[in-house]
Amino acid sequence: MRTLFDWRTATVTMAAVLASWLSAWAIANAAGLRSDVIILGTVVAATSARVNARTRTTPRGRAIRLATIAVVAVVATEVGHLFLDHPWWAGVALTAALALTIWMRRFGSVARTLGSFISLPFITVLVAPVMPMSGHAHTLWPAAIAAVALAWVTLVQWVADRVGFAPLPPAVPVTGPAPRPATGLRPSTKLAIQMGVAVGVAVVLGRWWFPEHWVWAVLSAYVVGAGNRGRGDVLLKGVQRLGGALVGTVVATGITEVVGPGERWAIGLLFVVLAFSLAFRERGYPIWAAGVTAMTALLHGYYGQGGIDLLGERIVEIVLGSAVAVAAAWFVLPIRTRDVWRRRHGDARLAAAAWRDTLHDPQATDADVTEARRTFERALTEVGLVEPTWRSHHRWVHRGRPLPDGMEHPVEQIAALHAVHARLLAASQRRLERHNP
Repeated sequence: MRTLFDWRTATVTMAAVLASWLSAWAIANAAGLRSDVIILGTVVAATSARVNARTRTTPRGRAIRLATIAVVAVVATEVGHLFLDHPWWAGVALTAALALTIWMRRFGSVARTLGSFISLPFITVLVAPVMPMSGHAHTLWPAAIAAVALAWVTLVQWVADRVGFAPLPPAVPVTGPAPRPATGLRPSTKLAIQMGVAVGVAVVLGRWWFPEHWVWAVLSAYVVGAGNRGRGDVLLKGVQRLGGALVGTVVATGITEVVGPGERWAIGLLFVVLAFSLAFRERGYPIWAAGVTAMTALLHGYYGQGGIDLLGERIVEIVLGSAVAVAAAWFVLPIRTRDVWRRRHGDARLAAAAWRDTLHDPQATDADVTEARRTFERALTEVGLVEPTWRSHHRWVHRGRPLPDGMEHPVEQIAALHAVHARLLAASQRRLERHNP
């Protein structure tokens, strides 16, 4: 059962963010760097915390993540430099990099996680209101600061796990490349092409119509399309992103209009918004969308790129980016939400059957039962990721009418899976009590 807000995870993440911000600020002051590196460290800490917490990893895995984000920070910084003199080539590089992070999913769970880390420095290029300082003397500093930020996230999460304050989830088995489909392209290839089209179109239209502030359209296109779990999921996320972003933009613009550029306490307010957004993230995507947009608007307002005069332009760009992402998901190699559901629901049912068989196997150990339970719960989590889409479908489209193929509505099937989980969990507990009286 979900709690009202996840204050433990928010506390851990904010501790890592503040440590990263202070470290980046100290390094920037000591080395005479511009504030773009401070923004890089803060954004990497805030965004990598969720990715880093999803899976446990070995010391070697942590080293690979640190090295990856450091190298990519250098590349992203060079792309930022390229925007100063060759903006169209920079747009091509940005589009290719973000599409690559999606395409990497075909190689299994490790590549999927690394792809998530690779995207972070490029998102910072879009979020930061100041471009990186030109010159190769500046190039290696972003690598160091990105690595420091991820190190803080890893350390704080490890301590929180060890003391039992915010335990990390159990280790997820490493999976290899997904099997090639009998016909057509792999889903990862389709999603990568969709991302490339969405970001590429957003770059072109954004720079054409809004040459000074085009990044808002590109950022919206990426955020809406990045977690694509079928075209219905992207449509719902686009609507939620639009609603949440509009609220966040209006509120933040009003604040920056009153506060004015350069006010120090606006940075404190930005961290307050971040903490609130993290705590209530699981309550719904619109809350997170509003928080992220408000933080970005506050940051731009701090650097004098805010105010009522830009409100209309920002709203139009958010609409444009969201619409481009939805159009790409629906018309460029679309993936049906129903197909995603059938695969995840089938995996969950197979995992439930395996757990049941393990419970009835006299040769199975308690460790075997625990692993079977975790496998089912991981599958149930994957099902839960598409649940909001089907709940919206059930409420606004289904309205009691039978589905075209006569299948039971996924909302009812999800409820049945949770009932199965409760029964098998009770049976596991009884088995454990018999074996350990």
